[in-house]
Amino acid sequence: MGQIDLQKSIRTRKLNFNDSSCWRWTERGLFYLVAATFIYFSAKDTWNGLTTDNLPISRIIFDLLIVSIGVWLIYSVVHLDKLTVIKGKDKETNKNLMYDLLTGMFTDTKFFFIDDQLFGTRQWTMKKPGKEITLIFNESDILINITHKVRFGDMDSPFHVLTNQADIKEIKKRVEK
Repeated sequence: MGQIDLQKSIRTRKLNFNDSSCWRWTERGLFYLVAATFIYFSAKDTWNGLTTDNLPISRIIFDLLIVSIGVWLIYSVVHLDKLTVIKGKDKETNKNLMYDLLTGMFTDTKFFFIDDQLFGTRQWTMKKPGKEITLIFNESDILINITHKVRFGDMDSPFHVLTNQADIKEIKKRVEK
């Protein structure tokens, strides 16, 4: 994880890093390429079946499944670095509230502050993927992102996006109470 560009991240509502990590772009590009390949070849297969009058229902179902996997992968990569905004009170109250809330929710995660940011990390193990929780405190707003890590804890997982979004939704619900 590189140094976060705070102002750009707050403005764009996506995590932006100061380092020009070629690995991050290569990783994202690979997932986009795989998704586009799934969609292209499934659409081509369905089209060939339509033009040759040889399109059994099992082939249609399989192609739809492959296309949905491709669309899901694109959706996941787009939402991987998204920051969700939670309305809070003032900066110091938000910091104390979020630290207490997150240490209670994620007991296996270590949390630490750096200026107006709160980071949480859980190391990758054979039983659990790693996890990075990033919070940026901007006046009364709290910007949060949760990313699961796979492959020895160094690769962002696009396969856990729904879990990440569910965790963020639960955090948002608890803060707004």
